[in-house]
Amino acid sequence: MRMAYTHTNQAHGFHFGSAVMRLFGEAKKAYARQAAYSRTYRELSEMSDHELDDIGLTRGMIHDIAFQASRSDVNQG
Repeated sequence: MRMAYTHTNQAHGFHFGSAVMRLFGEAKKAYARQAAYSRTYRELSEMSDHELDDIGLTRGMIHDIAFQASRSDVNQG
């Protein structure tokens, strides 16, 4: 009686394709964070001191607010 068998080759460990996809995913996130930071920083910088005061901000807070916005924009979408 003859028996048939199958053998599958599965690579274990490093997968180049998935590493490249992760790299592109991280690059996409970094680009989105930078774009959100730039957009927020630009919009707040264009406001007058009076307008900033109306929303409870000072000009010195713009960098921190833009940084926080860039992190929350990327995490939400």
